[in-house]
Amino acid sequence: MNDRASQLITNALDQLSAALSAGHSASLASVLKAMARFHRYSWTNQLLIAVQRPDASRVAGFKTWLTLGRHVRRGEKGIAIIAPMLRKRAADVDTHEPSATAIAGFRSVFVFDVSQTDGDPLPAFTKPSGDPGAAIELLEAF
Repeated sequence: MNDRASQLITNALDQLSAALSAGHSASLASVLKAMARFHRYSWTNQLLIAVQRPDASRVAGFKTWLTLGRHVRRGEKGIAIIAPMLRKRAADVDTHEPSATAIAGFRSVFVFDVSQTDGDPLPAFTKPSGDPGAAIELLEAF
């Protein structure tokens, strides 16, 4: 699976480079939109999501969707991304430091877009309301 992800990344970069060389910036705009939506993911994972599912808006793993009261529909294909494999390091006897985690390598995992799930509606983002001028007196008093 790591070879598949590596191949997807290489192909995506080649296609983006070819499109930019030909003067087509729509591909770059698409990648930049994906980067804005998934800013907490690594650049590589942003690119993998953009290539495999350009219309993705919110992605999460299978178990995360379950904790949000949603489930992935049967037959849906996941979006392959790269995740670190963590392992615990042994405690250092000489310095008496507690054991810590270290990255042992990377593996492919699958995430799913919200459009691939069914279940409880996701909470909406709060919207500001009221008159902002009313808070000026409170801020000045503070």
